[in-house]
Amino acid sequence: MVEAAPSILSLQDKDISRRMQTIFKKKKVNIKTNVTIKKIIEAEGSIQAELENGDVLTAEKALISIGRTLNTENLGLEAVGVELGHRGQILVNDRMETNIRSIYAVGDVVMKYQLAHVASAQGIVAAENIMGKDLHQDYTGVPSCIFTSPEVASVGMTEQQAKETGIQVKTGKFNFMANGKASAWVREKAL
Repeated sequence: MVEAAPSILSLQDKDISRRMQTIFKKKKVNIKTNVTIKKIIEAEGSIQAELENGDVLTAEKALISIGRTLNTENLGLEAVGVELGHRGQILVNDRMETNIRSIYAVGDVVMKYQLAHVASAQGIVAAENIMGKDLHQDYTGVPSCIFTSPEVASVGMTEQQAKETGIQVKTGKFNFMANGKASAWVREKAL
């Protein structure tokens, strides 16, 4: 696994990122962080990835998962004066309104959180505001899940983000194996 960021799951709490890295290493997954792939070639029935630091990784297959690109071109946004960000995202305020009064945008194209439930919440805010209300989108408690093995879920800020904003944090930890559902999951995977 090659990751350009300093750690895997870099948007999650640092403890979660470190724990997942340990789990992957136990599963014999080689993880390289702070590095990018320079080029990938097919050679002798395998894939070779040359990293920017000069290392070469060999594997049977390569899965490239580097995010999404926006599809905001050719929508006529420029013609009506809607402002776009440097990555092509539609700029909106917390009412989901663009710089043009009465034009709203929601979902992946605004690049807040690329999650379906966030887009739904944004759509409700936009629809209510179109109907004359004054609602504001709040992103402080956004739930998300990463479908790894084991799964990772979070809601709101990480511990580090909370500390950076001056919020006192009390951390509690609970052993995954002490959870009945987790124990059932482990037994099921063993069968």
